[in-house]
Amino acid sequence: MKSFLLIVITTVIMGFSSIIHAQGDFAIMSASKNNFLYKGIENPVEFYVPFKIKEIKVIGGKFVSKVVSDSVTNKKSKADDVWQLTQENGYFSIIPDCEAKVVEVIFVGKKSSMSKYFSSLPVPNPIVKFGGRTAADTHISRGSAMVESGVYAYQAEDFVYMGLMYNIADFKIQITHEGKIEEFVCQGDNFSVEVRVSLSKIRTGDRIVIYDVNVTGACGLIHLEDRLDLLVQ
Repeated sequence: MKSFLLIVITTVIMGFSSIIHAQGDFAIMSASKNNFLYKGIENPVEFYVPFKIKEIKVIGGKFVSKVVSDSVTNKKSKADDVWQLTQENGYFSIIPDCEAKVVEVIFVGKKSSMSKYFSSLPVPNPIVKFGGRTAADTHISRGSAMVESGVYAYQAEDFVYMGLMYNIADFKIQITHEGKIEEFVCQGDNFSVEVRVSLSKIRTGDRIVIYDVNVTGACGLIHLEDRLDLLVQ
């Protein structure tokens, strides 16, 4: 009886250990080594599952295959081969929906499946620059201000994503010259003719303020809080 109980207990422990081991090796996924994805843009995902996948489903986003062509025939892979080649490559991309808060990725196999959840975060707001100056600056040289043709939006310094571009929809600019204040609204990223004429007259001690900048990003229009308040030197 004792031998029988010992065998049962040993079997249960071994089975429990194998389950823990299987769960630990069940899947390895990463998106830039974090547990979140950025909305509206392609996020690279690396993965490993120990079973043959039949399909990868994405809820709250779009699956983007990185399988371009067959390496031998150089022809587009058949639909049935996409999942096999994706698994062999070990990566794909996801574009989260702009409205999604959570993205679920489901790996579907013949006899089993598993899910992975990611938080969906907005892309960091870009920063506005004029003559190489940002909202953190307080001064600009007269020469730099006079040669610039407009303002531009760039990716935040701590965020790098190849191919992500921002288009400025409109902005406001205030120019103070000899105590007289002029205000303008510009469409796009370029200065209007009136702004260029006003900038051509600036002198040391004048002030240039750029504010209410609106840009189009991956998920639509973004109003930026950046306010460039620059004293002309």
